[in-house]
Amino acid sequence: MRVKILLLSLVMAVSVTAQAKPKGVTVQDVKHLALKQCLQANYKDRTPAEGFSASSHDASFMVESYALGNAGVWEDFLKFVDKETKDFDKLTMSLHPESAKNANNVLAQCMTFYESEALDKYVQDTVMK
Repeated sequence: MRVKILLLSLVMAVSVTAQAKPKGVTVQDVKHLALKQCLQANYKDRTPAEGFSASSHDASFMVESYALGNAGVWEDFLKFVDKETKDFDKLTMSLHPESAKNANNVLAQCMTFYESEALDKYVQDTVMK
């Protein structure tokens, strides 16, 4: 019985290890997915009452998101993107008050995140390990 439990534990450990790296996904794919998540979350935060968000119905990178989920890194990836892009829905540039009411620079901030060393390092060290 012990041998069966030990063998089963070994098989499970190998299975988990084998799923650690997403299959068929490149670093660039993951960075594109991070950009999509950044845009989606921050534009949604800007217009929460509208209920419909075009970006949430955009199926771009669905295969990649499933690959990250299958590898067991999806939730941590989402937490990282949320943490790094928190408050991107807030305007960070100075405008006259009348034009600043509905202004935002979500795209510029998300692009900066997309090109950042922090995202590249996270993807290389965590997702693609």
